[in-house]
Amino acid sequence: MIAIIFCLFFLTTLASLSTNLWLSKWTDRSKKEDPLSTNGTSSSISKIKGLTIYSILGCSQGKKSKKQQIFFSS
Repeated sequence: MIAIIFCLFFLTTLASLSTNLWLSKWTDRSKKEDPLSTNGTSSSISKIKGLTIYSILGCSQGKKSKKQQIFFSS
């Protein structure tokens, strides 16, 4: 029982940390890009890729948090 609680807490925290690290890396990279030197297509693809990864990490965090809440409520 305690192992399950620890595992759910660890996975939720790991998902949160991954989301924060990705957002930091993504914003640092976008600050370094010069909007005048890149064409609009590659910049647009980079933004879509970044948003997709951020969305996947956010959904993962939400699912793990929901499982944790369901486990604690039962």
